[in-house]
Amino acid sequence: MGIPFEQNFLQINQEIYQSQVREIDLKNPKTPEIINKWIKDNTKGKIDKIIETLDRDSVMVLLNAIYFKGNWQK
Repeated sequence: MGIPFEQNFLQINQEIYQSQVREIDLKNPKTPEIINKWIKDNTKGKIDKIIETLDRDSVMVLLNAIYFKGNWQK
C-alpha cells in the first residue's frame, strides 16, 4: 500500500508507548468505519465515532485513545 515502517519504529511504539501502528488504505471508503470500530473497541464504547470521512488527499491519520479504569478509594 505505502512505504513500509521501519522495524525499530514499530518496536519503540510497542515497547515504550504500548501503541499500535497499522497500515490502512485511506482511499477505501470503508476506512472511516474500520477506524471508528477500532476507537469504539479500544475505549470500551466510550467513543464510538471519531471520523466521519477522510479527505481524498489524506496520507496519514494519527489517533490516540485512552481508557481509564480506576477504583475510587472510600
